[in-house]
Amino acid sequence: MIKRIKKITAMLLAAACVLTAAGNAMADKAAAEVVTAGNSGEVTVENVLHIAKGTTVPDVTYTYKLEPCSLSSDVLTVAVPSSEANRTISYTKDSEIVNDTVSGSVVFDLSTDKVAYPSAGIYGFSISEECDYSSDKLTGVTDKKYYVLVYIKNSDDGLVIYGVTVQPYGSDDEEPGAKTAKALFEETYIDIDSDITTLTVDKTVKGDYADLTKTFDYKITFTNPSTVSNQTIQMVVEGSHGNSKEEQLSLTKAAPKGSLRFTLGNGDKATFTDIAAGTIYSVTETAVEGYTASYKQVVGGTEGETVDGTSVPETIIYDSGSNKVSYVNTYKDITVTGVVMNNAPFAAMIAVAVLAFASFVFIGFKRRKR
Repeated sequence: MIKRIKKITAMLLAAACVLTAAGNAMADKAAAEVVTAGNSGEVTVENVLHIAKGTTVPDVTYTYKLEPCSLSSDVLTVAVPSSEANRTISYTKDSEIVNDTVSGSVVFDLSTDKVAYPSAGIYGFSISEECDYSSDKLTGVTDKKYYVLVYIKNSDDGLVIYGVTVQPYGSDDEEPGAKTAKALFEETYIDIDSDITTLTVDKTVKGDYADLTKTFDYKITFTNPSTVSNQTIQMVVEGSHGNSKEEQLSLTKAAPKGSLRFTLGNGDKATFTDIAAGTIYSVTETAVEGYTASYKQVVGGTEGETVDGTSVPETIIYDSGSNKVSYVNTYKDITVTGVVMNNAPFAAMIAVAVLAFASFVFIGFKRRKR
C-alpha cells in the first residue's frame, strides 16, 4: 500500500513538473507572441500624411512625446531619460509626394543602455503626438496614443529586455487595442481654394471663312484624388452665343468620377472652381467638319506646347499655379483660283456663247469672200 502511495505521489510530482514546464513554455510562447516590436528596445514611430499629388505640402512639425504610463497594477513605471523624451517629424513644400503620401519615422530607444530599469518586471510608457499646424485643411490629428510595454527579465549578464509590445489607445480608462509593430499616426491634408485650384477652358475660332457665330460641344470629366471623399465643383460658362450657363458637379466616395457638358464659341470660356488640388480632369471636344482643332495647356503655372487634336488627356489640378486649356479651331483655307466655283456654270455658258459667235462671224466672212 505504501509503495502504491509512493508511486502515485511520484507520478503526481512528475505530472506537476510537466505541467509547470508546459506552463512556463506556454507563458514564454504567449510572451513571445505579444512581442511585436522585437527585443532590442527600439520602438518605431511613423507618421503618414495623406496628400494628393498636385498639392503643396504644408510646413508642419509633429512632436512625439514618450512618458511613463501604467494602465494596470502589475505594470511598473520608470523615468524617461531626457534624450528619449521627444522626437520630431517635419515636412515642407519640398517634401516629395509618393503615392499620394509623404511620410517620416523616428525611433525611441528603451533599451537597458538608455533606461535605468531598477528590477525585472513589466514597464509601461505612452507615446503621444502634437502638431504645430492648425487648419481645417489638415484632418486626423487626435488624442490618439500608443501604450508601450517593455518586458525586463534577469539574466547572467544582468537585466535584459525580453520583448516590447505596442498598442493604440484613446485614453487612460480605455482598453488598449490590438498589438502593432510600430506606433502609426495618420493625417490627411486637402487643399480646396477657389482662388487657387481653378481650371479655365477657353475658345478661339480662326480662319478667313470661319463661322465666328458657331459653338462647339465639350465634355469635361473630373475624378477625385485618393485623399478626397466628397467635393462639389462649380462651373460657370461665359458665352456670347446664347450658351452661358452655371452648373455644379458633386463627386463622392461612392461615385468619385463625373462629367459636365457645355458649349463654347469664339471668345467664350468656362471656369471651374472649388476643386480639390490633386483632382484629375480630362476634356473632349466634338470634332466639326472643316475645322482643325488644337489646344495648349497650362498646368500648375507651366505652359505646354500646342497639341493637335480634340482630346486633352487626364491631367492633375495643381494649387501652385494656374490651370488652363486653350482650344483653337481653324477653318480650312479656300484656294482662290480666279473663278468662283458657284458662278462656273454661268462662265461656261458665256464661253460657249462667245465661241459660237466667233464661229458665226468666221463662217460669214468665208461666204462673203467666195
